[in-house]
Amino acid sequence: MPSFRPRPYTTAFVVLVSLFLYNRGGPLSRLYLNAPSRLEHVNNLNQPSVQFADTVRNCEDVILVPEESIVLLSCDPSRDTWNTVMGTFVDPASSPDTGIYMWNYKDSNAQPEKIQLLDFNLRINEFHPLGIEYHAPSNTLFVVNHAPSGSAIEFFKFLPSEAAATHITTLEEPKNLATPNSIAVLSETEFLVTNDHWFRRRFRPVLALLETYMAFRGGSVTHVKFHSKLADGFGETTVLTQIPFANGITQLNDSVIAVASSSMNTVYLYSMNRTDGSAPKLKQIRTISVPFHPDNLSVDGNGKLLIAGHPHAPTTEKVSKGNRFCQSNDPAEREKCLSKGLSWVAEWSEAERLKTLYAGDEFGTSTTAVRDVKSGMGIITGLYAKGLYVWRD
Repeated sequence: MPSFRPRPYTTAFVVLVSLFLYNRGGPLSRLYLNAPSRLEHVNNLNQPSVQFADTVRNCEDVILVPEESIVLLSCDPSRDTWNTVMGTFVDPASSPDTGIYMWNYKDSNAQPEKIQLLDFNLRINEFHPLGIEYHAPSNTLFVVNHAPSGSAIEFFKFLPSEAAATHITTLEEPKNLATPNSIAVLSETEFLVTNDHWFRRRFRPVLALLETYMAFRGGSVTHVKFHSKLADGFGETTVLTQIPFANGITQLNDSVIAVASSSMNTVYLYSMNRTDGSAPKLKQIRTISVPFHPDNLSVDGNGKLLIAGHPHAPTTEKVSKGNRFCQSNDPAEREKCLSKGLSWVAEWSEAERLKTLYAGDEFGTSTTAVRDVKSGMGIITGLYAKGLYVWRD
């Protein structure tokens, strides 16, 4: 009886498939395990409630400024019709309610207030804020803007007492900042930016989806350094590492950077080393696997890493395509609305490891969670949600 000898290309194919399943099996299994009918609901938050549903909508990022007892929110109701990450290109115009909002959470009567953007008239009609960051010592506000003319980073001088911000400059760099998403500030003139994809979904939709679901290492972390003041012009950009669907980024401490990979259901921890004035070097030191697609990251006053994200990618995709119909007065259009997105928020520390704080659909499409440990107040924002999900420990 003749013996079977596999051909070289058959062996290579089997090896490649095995490697793919090894790397992608966990994340792809969540397409089944985290489906709306199977998702196990967990709520370890203290008396959570949806607040300000009539004031803000589609807030992607939130920055906690405990020294001022305020939070800053990037909110874009027109994300329903323009989202360069999710592939929605119906109408590029910005909503009048799109902008950066400020909320004084110590004032029980305060509502989120849209801050006035000064000297920004040329860009205001194509303002689609996503990731934001704040450098308190210099009052510098960094905003990722997914403008129809091309994604950019906007810089403002923030004036908290006046609920206003003066535009300083715009940074556009189509090579190393083609798909900017989240920012971690190092100083007034230096920061790290994630690029979520190599292929832009607006121009290469099929390739961008393949990059997402096949977990190609097209995303990146880019270092940006201005040579002097921001207004004096552009310095230089350096790609430090490449990650599949690089999303949220934050400093865990002075020497460790955390980066979320939405495709890999993983948060990567990197040591950040620099010996001179050049771009820092990142060395991967740990991976944190999570049972959902992580979006944005933050660190609370106790050093715990808060991770917010999406349990089920197909459900998030459906919400992104149908959310614009939820505001319609036409009953036929409202039938296309899928308003119940899913959320998952967890915290991680070296001592306590990963702990789920919230998983469910009472507040959907979670993107960011922050917590003021002194006041015990926490906030979750939702990419396609009305209001904020607020709890108090």
